[in-house]
Amino acid sequence: MLGALWTVTINSVGALSESKDYYVKVPFDCSLFHVSMCNLTNGTTSVQIKNVTTSESITDDDAVGEGSTPTEINLDDMADDTYPHISKGDVIHFDVDDTDGDDVLIVATFLVG
Repeated sequence: MLGALWTVTINSVGALSESKDYYVKVPFDCSLFHVSMCNLTNGTTSVQIKNVTTSESITDDDAVGEGSTPTEINLDDMADDTYPHISKGDVIHFDVDDTDGDDVLIVATFLVG
């Protein structure tokens, strides 16, 4: 059993037409465990997750999956190939770099503790 999980879902409906920034304040100590993300078009979209509070990258800059094929971010895609510890109160930045994405969906799963 993994323990308690916390999930953040970001859904940008329609054509993004420009890069977007989403921010989440973390309510408790946790570690990013997994991210799944896709967009409905064959456009180019990438996501990088950063900790604004510590100025550190949490993930590499990863391409978003196209159509019904999501991209998964796992341990190999984490900065320094380690599950990052994120402290209560830290602000997490989802940096969506878009050139032609449509209906982007990001689901990030965190382990509490």
